[in-house]
Amino acid sequence: MVEPPPSTDQRSITITDLNMDALVHCASYLNLQDLSNMAMSCTYFNRVAYSDSIWQSLFRERWPQRVPSSFSQISGARKAYLARNTALQQFKFVDPLLADYYTHSKPYDQLFLDKNDIIFSQGPLIHMIRIGEFLNGKDPLVTLSDHRARITCMRLFSLSETSLFRSETQRNENVLVTSSCDHSIRLWWNVSWCFVEKKLLKIES
Repeated sequence: MVEPPPSTDQRSITITDLNMDALVHCASYLNLQDLSNMAMSCTYFNRVAYSDSIWQSLFRERWPQRVPSSFSQISGARKAYLARNTALQQFKFVDPLLADYYTHSKPYDQLFLDKNDIIFSQGPLIHMIRIGEFLNGKDPLVTLSDHRARITCMRLFSLSETSLFRSETQRNENVLVTSSCDHSIRLWWNVSWCFVEKKLLKIES
């Protein structure tokens, strides 16, 4: 005997028939973009995507060392996550260190960082701002002035790559190499940033 076809008015089951807990569990595997898309699809999915358990998991995964003991019941885990992410994106700092230094009016030709030092050149001069000295209340500005023409290049090398290296205690020290329009190369070492090996590095024009 042939069975009759199923009734056409039989209601089909959709994803919205799942209970909230099941949907939240499924949504916990989504990334941020997918969660955002889910939240915009309908009111029911918006409640799912905004579930605290999802955002608590995301917070712990991204910042495991900064998880608060309890999330605010007013703002919730999602707002805590977004606030933390926004703060990082905007580079917000509490009580930033501010200092003004006045040098020659010439533009900066080279500029880079070396640990706690800011190194830049202006014409034939090399300036170094030593943050450690500043924090200790000392004059942080050091000027190196052996070149006679505009500096064209500066680069840091590990001291261990040079003939100046003597012991493992110098492993983390650097030397500064500079070249100039005066057809010379200079090598500076971090012992009061003295100039060394001048004769060996002189380039004849």
